[in-house]
Amino acid sequence: MSVMEKIRGSTDSTVMRVVFVLIVLVFVFWGVGTGAGMQSTQAIAQVNGERITDTELQRVMRTRVRDIGGGTMDEDQVNALSKQVLEELITDRVLVQESLRVGLEVSTEEMQRYILEIDAFKDDKGEFSSELYGRTLKRMGLTKGRFEEQIREEMLRNKLREVVVASVSVSEAEVRDLYERTATQAELRFVRLSDAELAAGLTVPEADVDAYLAASADKVSAAYEADKARLYSQPRRIGFHRILLRKEVAGVSDEDLRARMDEIKAQAQAGADFAELARRWSEDLSAENGGDAGLVPEPVIEPQLAAAALAAGAGKLSDVVETDRGLVLLRVDQVLEASETPLDEVKRDIARGLISRERATALATERADKLLAAWKEAGAPPEAMIAELGLELRTSGRFSPQESFLPGIGVASTLAQAVSDKGGAGVLDGVYPVEGGRIVAEVSAWSGADAAQFEMLKDLVRVQLLQEKQQVVLEQWQQDLVSRARVERLMRQ
Repeated sequence: MSVMEKIRGSTDSTVMRVVFVLIVLVFVFWGVGTGAGMQSTQAIAQVNGERITDTELQRVMRTRVRDIGGGTMDEDQVNALSKQVLEELITDRVLVQESLRVGLEVSTEEMQRYILEIDAFKDDKGEFSSELYGRTLKRMGLTKGRFEEQIREEMLRNKLREVVVASVSVSEAEVRDLYERTATQAELRFVRLSDAELAAGLTVPEADVDAYLAASADKVSAAYEADKARLYSQPRRIGFHRILLRKEVAGVSDEDLRARMDEIKAQAQAGADFAELARRWSEDLSAENGGDAGLVPEPVIEPQLAAAALAAGAGKLSDVVETDRGLVLLRVDQVLEASETPLDEVKRDIARGLISRERATALATERADKLLAAWKEAGAPPEAMIAELGLELRTSGRFSPQESFLPGIGVASTLAQAVSDKGGAGVLDGVYPVEGGRIVAEVSAWSGADAAQFEMLKDLVRVQLLQEKQQVVLEQWQQDLVSRARVERLMRQ
């Protein structure tokens, strides 16, 4: 019996099901995996003629999935992570090649000193332990030679990065400017006028709807078409449970796999609970939910699976379907045919919504202008008017005017710029757009940079600024280097 078959046969155990999910996540969902205990050397990319293998990707993915709690990831998330890791491997390979091209070296003594300082290899006394070193590498699935090769490559990349950023510097003026920008803090008292809230409170007479349809039928039609796919049409949707047995598992032939799936189907036909069969046997992410895929739009289902589900019909088992991932058996729960709501049925609602939004925008603008005028005239928030309009006077937290995200408000770059231009306390001159509405505000607190404090902190600010500039230079340089490399991505996406 193969390792994978043993795992399948043990999945009644909660612990083994968790282990199985992790194995599936790590080895197969990005399309390059092989069976447990097997490491292939399939190339998934070539960088200037040098291969990156699936084994390298698997090794990094094991660590990433473990670190982020991979048992909660769905297949799309695993695929996205595998693509990200592949890009990192490509960048790493390009950097190593460049470091060797420019003549950088890492001596055995340098590498040994580096390894001796790794905390994971130190015992309770803080001393390097050869036994712990070997045990840790074994747990990581690495040989001593492979690990030291990785360390050497990482040290080469670090040396190269140091060379790239060595010429980056910052001036005294840049340091002072950064300090002044970050040390300056402001706080706002503000009123937010929400277009959506105003629109919800408006009543649109039917006569106004009739007039709008007569005068602006093109706007109504355009709004319908813009939202048609999202609101007014539904593709055919299929609800189903599935069982997946993956192909290319070490020790399991295609004939054995087909026989296993035929046996599972026979059990389902004989009345066995399909969800329990899925939990026991399926190698799909939905296994933990009994294979329940939910109600899925037909366009996002693999064509051969959609065809099999439709051929079977609701309440039936499909034929066994072979896909790129393996053999699939479906239990079709329901089929909802495609539907579309015609314009005539919704045009009055659309017109009513357009009228409400237009009137709410105009009303919000009018109220904001009146509020600002009263605020300026009084030199303080007109609280009676604010209450009469059903609005609320709020206070933001403290923030730097150089940041576009303002606490209690959200992203508001125009407002932040107005605060910066104001340079002190007082009512702001305009009405400022924010997500879903507009803001009227005053700077209620302002604290500028302190010259004495700058002298105390300038060295720290210099380090921060230098690191930021180095990071920007390094990222741009790396992107350029990778763009000029001959990179061929071979991994099945």
